[in-house]
Amino acid sequence: MGSAVFSHRGELTPDIIARQLEIEAWLQSPWGKMVEEINIREGDLRAGNIPIPMTSSPIKKYFSEFYAQGSDTMIVPQARRITNLGVTGDEELEGKEQNQEVYRHIIYVNQKRNAVNTTIGKMNDLRQRKLAMAQQAKPSLRTWKSEWLTWYMISLAFYEGFSFHITQAAPNGLAKTVHHHPNFWVAGNSGGGSADWVTFHITDATYLGYICEALNTSKDALIAANKFSSEMLEKLKPALYLKKIAPIVTKNGFLFWKIYIHPDVMKQAREDTRIMEATGDAWNSHKLDDPYINGGSLYYNGFVIEEQMLIGTEVHYGDDDADTTFDTIMYGPVSGTSNDNDEASGSLVKLNALENLQSTTAAERELKASLVVGANALSYGQVQRSRFEFEDADYRHKKSVSIEFIGGASRADFDDNIASATLRENTSSAVIVTHSP
Repeated sequence: MGSAVFSHRGELTPDIIARQLEIEAWLQSPWGKMVEEINIREGDLRAGNIPIPMTSSPIKKYFSEFYAQGSDTMIVPQARRITNLGVTGDEELEGKEQNQEVYRHIIYVNQKRNAVNTTIGKMNDLRQRKLAMAQQAKPSLRTWKSEWLTWYMISLAFYEGFSFHITQAAPNGLAKTVHHHPNFWVAGNSGGGSADWVTFHITDATYLGYICEALNTSKDALIAANKFSSEMLEKLKPALYLKKIAPIVTKNGFLFWKIYIHPDVMKQAREDTRIMEATGDAWNSHKLDDPYINGGSLYYNGFVIEEQMLIGTEVHYGDDDADTTFDTIMYGPVSGTSNDNDEASGSLVKLNALENLQSTTAAERELKASLVVGANALSYGQVQRSRFEFEDADYRHKKSVSIEFIGGASRADFDDNIASATLRENTSSAVIVTHSP
């Protein structure tokens, strides 16, 4: 906001509108009900103390109006579980203590803005004119922020480690390295790993190649092993436990993983009689009567399955420089063709996911990535609430209102070293790829 100060007696001032916009944008997003908000005071930041989360919500939203001056980062501590057996009876404990393993992951923040042009009649004073413009632009800007937050801020952070405007190239983005999810499951993959997991490698380029090779085994034909099905979920469940991926705990003590899927994947799920029968039993027993769960969800064997096109998405892979080596993975709609390792340079181009619902080429739409989400899966940091800014141009003939906010999301990986990790683990989420045309 500018430097003007408005007095008020309960009417919608800019600061009140900002708080309202913040709440409504999150509520409009499917991620909204998965958030635990953690307010950080200036003293906490100065002392390096980040408040401890109180719930098992998947997303921790760290909010502060008082970020450290000049900083675009916040470091969140993570404590690993204690796993030693302790001692029994009068057995001596000294010397048998377990060292507390504390890891850190970093949240980067960057500014994001958008604007719409608006026209209004003359108003009696400056405050009324600005408030009228804000009210007029509010619905479209709120919807834009919700959709951008859902896909580019949160969903891509799960898939790529950080939000889009954090990995986006400089000078506008922060150009942080994409880290593909260390828990990457490709249904039907037999080219390495255990139970369809892609073998992880700490070198990003090497791991990207492993993922592409696994995807390449699933692209050619639709068979039982690579589709979304109850059999696949039966195989996935114990694999998640072995990865120590903790489920979400509801207020009634119900444990489940949320799995967000594309509409094409939902079609496969609804064709599976075992999934549909289990869903009917779950609804009849009120197991799914919880705020975390959408009324259109399916249920099977510990998984709540929800259709969300800005979370479950297409996945593409290929060769971006014509050297017959896999070096590209893209999520969301694209133009061009790839899903091969002999494509011409630059043949695969990302499309605006808020405008394009699918890729331009049918062959690119077959592989779908679904997202399994458990407890404490992602950290989101925000410096300030969304703000309205106002602009007059052409002798006040053209009037515009913009929205701006500063924030960013980071997948909750356990990295042993922020600057140069030699180990990366994740115990809260996973990417699941199926052949779902």
